[in-house]
Amino acid sequence: MKKKEVKKLLLVLVLGIFFISLTSAYDLGSVKQGECVDLYQHCSDCSFVNVTSIKYPNQTIIYLNVEMEKKGYDFIYNYCGNNQSGDYFYTVCGDPTDKDPCKTFSYIVTESGVEMSQARTTSTLGLIGLLLIFLVFSIVGLFKVEDYRGKFALYWVSHVLMILICFVGWQIGVEGLLGGMALTGIFRIMFWVFTIAVLPMIILSGAWIFYIHTFNEHFQKLVDKGMDTESAFKMANKKSGGWFNGK
Repeated sequence: MKKKEVKKLLLVLVLGIFFISLTSAYDLGSVKQGECVDLYQHCSDCSFVNVTSIKYPNQTIIYLNVEMEKKGYDFIYNYCGNNQSGDYFYTVCGDPTDKDPCKTFSYIVTESGVEMSQARTTSTLGLIGLLLIFLVFSIVGLFKVEDYRGKFALYWVSHVLMILICFVGWQIGVEGLLGGMALTGIFRIMFWVFTIAVLPMIILSGAWIFYIHTFNEHFQKLVDKGMDTESAFKMANKKSGGWFNGK
């Protein structure tokens, strides 16, 4: 990869981290998907406050117009329709004497119930960006390195990096940064696919190592007997099945 391309990639990652980290906080914070939340409004001079509507992450608006329970100067309504992940907005209207009668508040629903703060967002995106850079270099090296041992090592580095990237992406989705379940589900599936693939790849790697060891042992015996390296290589390759294509 050229230096200019690396600089462009780093610039994109830095800008992405900067803009996403500017996300404003939610009035009620975060709520775990499927659980209830107490919708809240403080009003010292209201005799009543109603929840008039709730806007879901998919832009659907539910009109409730239900009265909130008065507790001193606070008004609370327990709402349990948090089945979608993403941003929720609820509007309340009351009868204050010197204030706007209606206000809108927000909260976020995530799979884990954890809100991605600015610090968590920056560190998480920085981590996944670093892992992506390592993955690009390992894949490029996989095609450029000629030695089979180097290719073998770089393949496993790339595979492990893919597992880590998918896991981090999955957790980003769980914590609500992706704003929906589609990408979260994709990262989850990819994580399990790459993780499950480790077992057959270990078996194949073991078979490959055994093959290489057997080939090298036979090759060395032929060389020790006085055969030139080119002939010894061809004979050892032929006996082991010709995986090296006679090169």
